[in-house]
Amino acid sequence: PGLTSCSAVCVDLTTDPRNCGTCDRRCAAGEVCNEGTCQAACGPGLENCSGACVDLASDELHCGDCAVRCAGNEQCRSGACACVPDCTGRSCGASDGCGGTCMTGSCGSGLRCVSGSCVCDGTSCGGCCSGGQCQSGTTNSACGRGGAACTVCAPSQTCGSSSGAPCINATLLQSTNGGISSGGHRIVVDPLGQNVYFLDQNNSTTNMRIWRVPTSGGAGQVVASGLNWPVSIAVDSQNLYWTSIADSTVVAQSLSTATRRVLASGQYFPMDIVVRDSTTVYWSACDTSSATQCYVWSLPVSGGAPGSLYTLTGGGNPSLALLLPNLYVASAGLRRVVSIAVAPGGSSTTVDNPGRYINHVDARSGRVAWIVPPSATGAFDGLVKGTSVGGTPLVIASGQAPYSVAVDAANAYWITDSGNSQALYKAPVGGGSSTLLLDNLRAYNIAVDANYVYFLGGAGWGNGLFRTPK
Repeated sequence: PGLTSCSAVCVDLTTDPRNCGTCDRRCAAGEVCNEGTCQAACGPGLENCSGACVDLASDELHCGDCAVRCAGNEQCRSGACACVPDCTGRSCGASDGCGGTCMTGSCGSGLRCVSGSCVCDGTSCGGCCSGGQCQSGTTNSACGRGGAACTVCAPSQTCGSSSGAPCINATLLQSTNGGISSGGHRIVVDPLGQNVYFLDQNNSTTNMRIWRVPTSGGAGQVVASGLNWPVSIAVDSQNLYWTSIADSTVVAQSLSTATRRVLASGQYFPMDIVVRDSTTVYWSACDTSSATQCYVWSLPVSGGAPGSLYTLTGGGNPSLALLLPNLYVASAGLRRVVSIAVAPGGSSTTVDNPGRYINHVDARSGRVAWIVPPSATGAFDGLVKGTSVGGTPLVIASGQAPYSVAVDAANAYWITDSGNSQALYKAPVGGGSSTLLLDNLRAYNIAVDANYVYFLGGAGWGNGLFRTPK
C-alpha cells in the first residue's frame, strides 16, 4: 500500500528522489524528495536517507536508521521492525507468520474454529461427533444428531430418525428402494407366522412390488413386481391377493407357481382386502367410476361372480379385519365399526358408533381394536378403542394421534404421531396403562405375530420393514 509501479519497480513517490511525485522525475544534485516534491531539505520530523525524506519511526525501508530495512512480514513501529500476524485465507490453527496460531480460519465440513482449534459441536454439526469429526449420524455405527457424541447401535438396534434420536430397539429386516408412506401400504403375516408380506412403492405407482420376508430372519424376496398401484394385500396358505386401484381389479397369485389370475374386474377404487383361508376373499370397492355407491364384496377363492356383502356409506377408505365368524369393517365415512356375520355363529351388528371418523380396525385371538383419529391435523384427541368379541367397547388410550393398529389376545398396538416423529405403543385391550415400545420413528402400517411387532416406514434414514419385540 502507498507504492506505485515505475518501470516494474514499486516505489514511494513521496520519498524517492528518482521518482519524486511521479515516475522518472529525478531531483537535482543536492535536492531531496520531500513529500513528493524536490526540495533543498527535508521537512520537520523527516530524515534525509540518500535523498529520500523518511520518517524513521514508521518507514519499513528505513526503520530507526537509514540502513535498516524491515522484512516483508514486518512493520516499522516506533522505529523498530515488528512482525505482523497475518491469518488472511489461512486455516484455523495455522501459523500466523510470527510464531503464533491463527485463532480464526477455515475448518472441515461440520466443524468450526474455536480459539485456534477446529471443533465438532451442536453449532457446526447437524449429525454427531466422533474423533473430532462430524458424522452424518444416520448409521448404526455412528448414530446421533445435534452435534452430540456418536452412539454405536447394538446389532438388535437401529439408528432413530428424529433430531437427537438415540438407537432404538428395532431391526431392519428388509430395506426398499422407494419410500413407505401412510397411504394404503398393507403389511400382513401369513397364517403360519413364517413370512411377512408387504407392499413396496419402489418409487413408482406403476411398478410397485410385494416382498416376502421370513420371520425367522434372512433375505427377503420380491414375489410380485410390475404392479399397477396395488393398495392392499392379503395372504393365505395357497395364494397372495391384492387390490389394484389403477386396474380396478382383485388379483390372486399362487404362492407355489407365481401364476396370477384376476378374481374380479370392474372394481372401482378397490381398497382393503382380507381372505378366509383358501375359501373366500373379501374386499371393499365401488360399482362405478363415479364412486357413488361402494360395497364390501365377497368372492370364492375358486372364482365366480362377486357378491355385495355390505353397503358402505360416505366412502373413506374402508378397513377390513377378519376374525371368524365375523368380518369387521370401519371407515371414515361409516363413522362406526360394524361386524358382518360370514360364518355360522356370527353377528351382524354395530360394534361402536362414536360419531367420529374411524379409519383402521384389526381383529385377532378373540379381540378387536380400532382407532379414532384426532379431530384436526396437529390435534392429540384421538382414541384407541377395543373389545373382546361380543363385548362392550373400551377406550384403550386417549390423547393420541393414531393411524394404524394391531391386536393380539392381550394388547392393542398402535402407531401415533409424537411431535416431529411417530411412536409405537401398546396397552391391554381390557384396560390399563400404555407402554411406549419405540419412539423417534417414521412408521405407518403395523402387524404382529407371537413375538414381534412389524412396521413399515423408517426407523432410521432408510425405508423398509422393521420389527421390534413385543
